[in-house]
Amino acid sequence: DSDTTNTITIGSAGDAINLAGTVSGAGITVADEWRLTSAFTFGNGVLPITANLERVDTAPQGQIGTAMSVSSGVFTFPSTGYYLINYIVAYASSTQAYIGGIIQGTTNNGADNYPSLARGFDRIQAGSVTLGGYVVYETIVDVSDTSNVKVRFAIESNGTSPSAQASSSENQTSMRFTRLGDT
Repeated sequence: DSDTTNTITIGSAGDAINLAGTVSGAGITVADEWRLTSAFTFGNGVLPITANLERVDTAPQGQIGTAMSVSSGVFTFPSTGYYLINYIVAYASSTQAYIGGIIQGTTNNGADNYPSLARGFDRIQAGSVTLGGYVVYETIVDVSDTSNVKVRFAIESNGTSPSAQASSSENQTSMRFTRLGDT
C-alpha cells in the first residue's frame, strides 16, 4: 500500500493552525517596554515615579500586542493573565549608603496604597567620587481584573541627592511587562 495523498491531519475539524504548527493563540501575546525619559535627583525615602515615562520607541526595539497604559505612574494592564514584570533602576550617587527600587502593586485600584511586591538595594561606598550602577527587580503578577490590579514603580535611598538615570533614546531606568499566560 502506498498513500499518495500527502495529507496530514492535526487536531480536529475547526482547529486553527498557524505556520509554526501550533494552535493559534499560544505564546506571548503582550511584551511591552517603558522607560524613564528625564533624569531626576531625589532625597531620602521612597519616591514613586509619576512622570516622564514613555513606551520604548527606538528602532529596532519593538513590542508585541496591546500596550500597557500609564497615568501618573500607575500602569494598567491591557488584558488579564500572568505577567512577568522586570524593573531596572540606573543610578548615579556620591553620598548614599544604598539606593534601590520597588515594584509596587494593588488588587483594589490603589485603595491599599500600593504595597511592595519586589524590593532590593545596591550598597554604595561613595565619598567624594560619584558612583553609578543599576539594580534589577522582577516579579510575576496575577492580573485577574484589569480595572483593579495595577502596578507602579518607586526608587528608594537613604541619602540626599541620588540621581535616577534616564534617556529618551536608550533604556536606562526601564520597566518591562511580558504576559506569560492565562490567569
